[in-house]
Amino acid sequence: MSQFLNKERMIREMDRQKIDAVIASSLENTFYLSDAPLPGFVVFPRDQKIAPFTVTWVAYVDKVVDSNTWIKDVKYCGTFFFEYFGDSNLIELEKNMHKLVGPVRAEVEEWWKLQRGGVEGVPGLVEKLVLGLKERGLDSATLGIEEKGITPRMYETIKSKLDKATLKIADDVFNYTRMVKTPFEIALFREGTPIVEAGIKAVCAAAREGVSEQEMFNEYKRAVVSLGGGVASNTIFAFGHRSVMPTSGVGLDRSVKLQRGDMIRFNPIIEYKYHPFHMGRTAVLGEPRDAKLRPYYNAMLAGETAQIEAIRPGAKASEIYHICDQVVKKSGIPHYRRHMVGHGLGIGSAYDKPIFAFNDDTVLEEGMIFNLEPNYFEFGLGGLQLEDTVLVTKTGCELLTTTQRDLWVI
Repeated sequence: MSQFLNKERMIREMDRQKIDAVIASSLENTFYLSDAPLPGFVVFPRDQKIAPFTVTWVAYVDKVVDSNTWIKDVKYCGTFFFEYFGDSNLIELEKNMHKLVGPVRAEVEEWWKLQRGGVEGVPGLVEKLVLGLKERGLDSATLGIEEKGITPRMYETIKSKLDKATLKIADDVFNYTRMVKTPFEIALFREGTPIVEAGIKAVCAAAREGVSEQEMFNEYKRAVVSLGGGVASNTIFAFGHRSVMPTSGVGLDRSVKLQRGDMIRFNPIIEYKYHPFHMGRTAVLGEPRDAKLRPYYNAMLAGETAQIEAIRPGAKASEIYHICDQVVKKSGIPHYRRHMVGHGLGIGSAYDKPIFAFNDDTVLEEGMIFNLEPNYFEFGLGGLQLEDTVLVTKTGCELLTTTQRDLWVI
């Protein structure tokens, strides 16, 4: 069984919605169901006597082997060639890849001939999906398909080829299931979160007057990569007034130099073992140039502390939002407005449900993981970032980030 999949929770939701099988189509949910980051489809039947299966391109056979996925029926399509002239001198990885590719070699060769001959209708992901469903007698069942990873044309093709089946959009099944983490994913957070923090510490150690954003960002990347992480393209890192940009990331002008009194905003996302992690901090080189920075940050910190104290199983996400909002206003930012003050964290793009927003009444449960972020943005001041990762426990919550939450003065 997948180490990420909360199986009982998913089956319970499938029962509630009367869905016989769910079909994951996005990379994050094929990974969630199978433990392998594979483009294509993963089918998970509600009846556990029916075997699940994966559909992907033959070029991704390496990830099937490398991940040691629990799903044994993997259906391949596409034309990618691995030449083979015998077993001598092969490492175990190559032998296992060949073992999986061997049975479909004839199909790959046939598809290649058809493609070169200009023949349309060469079997692809959809055809293999339909084949697997028919093999299991699910071609006339109620199927919940994730909309996120398919195009309208793919959906219509699936619908036409499964004209006896009932199709439902099932993104909410995945969203609901992923809210509560398995022990494996919780343990992974304990491994991945410190890598983000180590990157921020490395940047602060390199901070000095005259250093550029690019030079400091290079320090961040070196620290993260040395610990086995990868740096996401949308990592947010900026100096001074530039920090007011909510989504400033890699690719923007980074020639600006750090000056004494400048704030530094960190909101990095890393990938570790195919899973995203992120958190955030605000630092300043010397004493802040703007006198508002410290009291505003402290008000934000008071709001986050109130969140930490209020989070517990049974509380509503909207309650946490209102508590934070009120405390920040009373603590020094009376005009404070924020669309949300935290979000679920998980296997996808670093965002899972629920959201700490005024209109999200989801009840918190043990095993949920959140990033709290009561951030504040003001033109002429910058963007103040405070973001911590917490795990909902039986009686409250546990901070998974360990670095100091105060304003960092370098």
